Amino acid sequence: MKPKAIRDPAEIPLQPLSANPRFNAAVEKLAAINARIAAAQKRRRVAEARSRGQNSTTPLADRAAALLKGGQVQVLPPSAEIEAAEEEERILITARIAAEDELRQVRGEESYKANKLFASLSADAHRLILDGAEVQTQGKRVLAEISGRLAALGYELNEHALPMNYGPTIALGDPDRAGTAWGLFKQWLRDRGII
Repeated sequence: MKPKAIRDPAEIPLQPLSANPRFNAAVEKLAAINARIAAAQKRRRVAEARSRGQNSTTPLADRAAALLKGGQVQVLPPSAEIEAAEEEERILITARIAAEDELRQVRGEESYKANKLFASLSADAHRLILDGAEVQTQGKRVLAEISGRLAALGYELNEHALPMNYGPTIALGDPDRAGTAWGLFKQWLRDRGII
């Protein structure tokens, strides 16, 4: 028996999540906050080093280039700089938590939409699996009837004359019997409205 034709999932158009503008905006927002946290942490480390009396490890030429690009020489006492940097970190960490929540929400909403595109195909595939289980169960019943009839009439089974193998699905049981693996699968399909 040839299985029913089912649509190829590749035929359903779907762009990568990374092509979604909402998702990208949330990713970029989180990246900007993380970069700003890193800058605040560096500011704190530099202030802590200054408070210990440590000189700058940045070469003088690089420091001059930074000043020409708009940088400034720190004039605050190290303790005030540390306090300001720690406050920046606290504010930014709170912002990061909110941005992570926003990213999770966007990913969840967009994932839900993408999953819904495949819902009908998934239901078809589950029904196809159940159809296969029912066909296999029918085949197992016929094999059991053959061996039972032969035995009832006094004959022995002869593997050479009548090869018989129920296959690995026999352990899964009958889809029409509650409590078997196939029966539980069928109930799961009913519970979700697939059958």
